[in-house]
Amino acid sequence: MITHNIPLDSFIPHGKVIVNMENDKLNMTTNVAINTNYHRNDTPIKHYAYITQKFKLPFRIDTTVKLDSPALYFIIGNGHIGFATRSDNRPITDILGGVKMRGENKPGSQDYFDNEIPLNKNIDISIRPVLEP
Repeated sequence: MITHNIPLDSFIPHGKVIVNMENDKLNMTTNVAINTNYHRNDTPIKHYAYITQKFKLPFRIDTTVKLDSPALYFIIGNGHIGFATRSDNRPITDILGGVKMRGENKPGSQDYFDNEIPLNKNIDISIRPVLEP
């Protein structure tokens, strides 16, 4: 697998998000609440930061985050993975689109998990999509 080290200053703000670099760390700030019951197709997030680069499967995302309020979403393809969303019982949707519940079309897959993370603390996150044989 090819390793891409994405420069943090390459994130582009969209909507009411401010993105800046401080001590080699990416800071994102918004004064707009994010819907913590986000579902990609029916309640899109309007305020976010993104990169334009495209990647091929398989891929892995490793990052350290520190949140001062819920929620954090990684939007990947037509799906998403949510952290610190409290009431979202489906924090993962398939990157090809559509919600996948445990055992539906993907035996043994982990489509939801305890996604709570403590606020105001550095947390390491690693995202590794599972490829079906």
